[in-house]
Amino acid sequence: MPRVSICKEILQVLDDTVITVARMRNEEISASLDSSDLELTDCWTDTSSNSSLSDSFSLSPMSLSSMSLDSESTGTISTTEMIDEQYNQLLSELRALHDEVVTTCVLERPTKPMPKASQLHILEHCAEHRPDQFRQKLRVDPHIFDDILDQISDHPVFQNQSNNRQLPVAIQLAVFLFHAGHYGNACTPEDVAQWAGVSAGTVINCTHRVMAAVLDQHDQFIYIPDVQSEDMRKARMFAESRACRAWRNGVFAADGSAINLYARPGMFADAFYDRKSRFSLNCQVCVDDLISVSKLTLQPKTTIMPHNLMIVDYALGQPGRMHDAYAFQGTQMSQDPTLIPPRHWIWADSAYPSETWCAVPFKKSRRGNLSRRQHLYNRYLSKVHTIFSTCTRPQQ
Repeated sequence: MPRVSICKEILQVLDDTVITVARMRNEEISASLDSSDLELTDCWTDTSSNSSLSDSFSLSPMSLSSMSLDSESTGTISTTEMIDEQYNQLLSELRALHDEVVTTCVLERPTKPMPKASQLHILEHCAEHRPDQFRQKLRVDPHIFDDILDQISDHPVFQNQSNNRQLPVAIQLAVFLFHAGHYGNACTPEDVAQWAGVSAGTVINCTHRVMAAVLDQHDQFIYIPDVQSEDMRKARMFAESRACRAWRNGVFAADGSAINLYARPGMFADAFYDRKSRFSLNCQVCVDDLISVSKLTLQPKTTIMPHNLMIVDYALGQPGRMHDAYAFQGTQMSQDPTLIPPRHWIWADSAYPSETWCAVPFKKSRRGNLSRRQHLYNRYLSKVHTIFSTCTRPQQ
């Protein structure tokens, strides 16, 4: 059976206690009223038996009974109010305790801190002797880690005038990559802090700093190469080797990849439910035809260069249920096709629109099958586009 949280257990106990206290208050007030009625009945009996004594004092039975009623009712009201006041004070304290439990983030703070044992030193051994283990922890190869470190080491975010020096940039990058490369319970700041031997606040600070440094490098790596650049020349050679010389200007490829979400979204969950029965985001990628694409799990729409898989354009954030053609409209190339060099185009699959700058395969018509020439066209188009599709498929 699933274990109930301590917070819910405490709230349930408090709710049961409030109900019990309220029941006790009602029973005690009811008992007090019953005893008062009994005493009032006895008073009436004594009054009728002593009528002669009342006459001697020139008091009518009516006036005596009214005096008895007033005194008895006043005593009953004061007793009831006293009981009610005591129980109301107790109920108010229980409600205040209930509100405090609801708003408190940490119900029990341990007296001894959690021991931490850093495993960062193991990364040095893995980088030299077990690159696969290094890649499993940080999701990048050792030489890629060094390249990223060289790019961000001089960023101002790692400089401060405080007496408390920051951790070395290499450690901050390792913490960030471990944090970003895991999901679910394994990526909480506390778990990362225990792995790295630092505090949870340090994990958050390292993540923010490295993210700021990496995002500042965005325009240096995500751009459309110049038509006369070396990358464009290699992309044309690749397209020609896969098809023919007439197709050598098809130097870009576009496809989408689903970025899986760890849990079902709390709002508009159906919009994130994709055709593969998963909750995901839609990411479109446009790449230049040989650089490896990082392992993603949104549904990104990206444009790449097929020869090196260099990402030149992308669109993130659309729900996983969104069709590729609609999500692709979020890329800059789709919004402004003039960014694509003249007489160059993008290779894409049949989910994308057919444009002068976007080459897609023929679709089977409702009336019949494709012609031989159309089949031949689709087969050679797939030779150019397949390399990108096989690189994005493991990411899904």
